Amino acid sequence: MSTTSPSSPPLAASAPTSPSPPNSTVSPSWSALTQSLSAYTSHLPPAIATLPYIPAYVFSRDSKTRASAEALLPAETLWAIQLGLAGSLGGFLSGFYLGGRTRSYQFLAENAHRLPKTVAGWYYYHKYKNYEIAYFGFRGGFKGAARFAGISAGFGAAEGVVEHLVGKESWVCTVGAGVSMATVFSLANRLTLQYSKYAVLFGAGASFMVGMLQDGYAWQYGESVKYSGRSRSEAFWVPGWGAFPVKDRTHVSPASV
Repeated sequence: MSTTSPSSPPLAASAPTSPSPPNSTVSPSWSALTQSLSAYTSHLPPAIATLPYIPAYVFSRDSKTRASAEALLPAETLWAIQLGLAGSLGGFLSGFYLGGRTRSYQFLAENAHRLPKTVAGWYYYHKYKNYEIAYFGFRGGFKGAARFAGISAGFGAAEGVVEHLVGKESWVCTVGAGVSMATVFSLANRLTLQYSKYAVLFGAGASFMVGMLQDGYAWQYGESVKYSGRSRSEAFWVPGWGAFPVKDRTHVSPASV
């Protein structure tokens, strides 16, 4: 009777793998999150594939995690986020003021026929009035913040899309983004034709001034004011005509800058 060998032939030993050095810039939870997200977003376009990293950039309290998320986001996405955050701050202040002022007038109208006649009555009158103003002020502030953040971030995103279609950064792209957002705003709020014209004209005029400021900065300093570290070689581009080259700052002394 044949017998088998007491021990099977040894398997080929795999090459030892050295442990990866600890990452000192990101937390382990962030590394696991980025690995899991890249498995699902690897087949998507870069502008869409990086969208899951936006919450980490906006809401993360860890500076290292936030810096890692910022490094993964395109410059156009960062610009749209920054515009959205700035717009939310302005919207909250505007909404808080308007909401509180409107409720103050309403409270006065609702109680005009029963105004207090004693010192204690006036105390409670103003006490409840201040409560109402604060409540409706915060409610209007949060609504305004959401509205202004959406408009500002949408403007930044539309500007990036137009720049991608045109192939360069220019005031023309800014005006195109402003007109697009004004049109969307008019349709979303169901404005009449006359008010829609005013909205589009306002969007075109405001975006034209913003575009001129951006191109003026690029012409003076040779870099983009929106995208950090991105150089520009021309400014004030007019379709079919040309553009002005930026200033030559290679011979400018540091004392004169």
